[in-house]
Amino acid sequence: MRFVRSAAIVAALLCLSVPAFAEGVPGFTPEDKPLIEQRGLPMSEQEAMERITFHPFVPTPNYAEVALLPALHGDDKDNPENRGIGYEYVSGGQAYILREWPLAGASFDKYPPIPPTGSCTTGHFTEGTERHMRAIAWTTATLGFALQPDVPQGSNPNLTELRKEWSRLVKRGACR
Repeated sequence: MRFVRSAAIVAALLCLSVPAFAEGVPGFTPEDKPLIEQRGLPMSEQEAMERITFHPFVPTPNYAEVALLPALHGDDKDNPENRGIGYEYVSGGQAYILREWPLAGASFDKYPPIPPTGSCTTGHFTEGTERHMRAIAWTTATLGFALQPDVPQGSNPNLTELRKEWSRLVKRGACR
């Protein structure tokens, strides 16, 4: 009986240690995942394009990863007409995520406004504070966009660089 109890304790301890190595990295947590994997389901661009119903703006032909996104405000996730697409890419040495969705009646109006840039007539910060914005969002007549640098949890991105990247995207046509 004593052997059975010892074996049960050893088995329980082994089971507890397995999740720590399940991802191949000791102590891996969901917060350590890249931002794009926290926001959507990574897949090839072709697969994502087959699951959305709009033609997205591609921030750069040299993107690193693509993800299929749930609807803009999380409602009706399984309706392809409301799904979005996200691109992870590097610009100026910083990794960014550009997310895009059909508006489908949604807006960013509940978020605090910021001055628009270039041909964009809307601008909002959707995460952080006015002084330490973590994401910028804008809309066109039919699409909603959100731009966010992939920085460690709890750190503040370089706001000047974030605005500069937004301007770069607008100049390339992200507000048409």
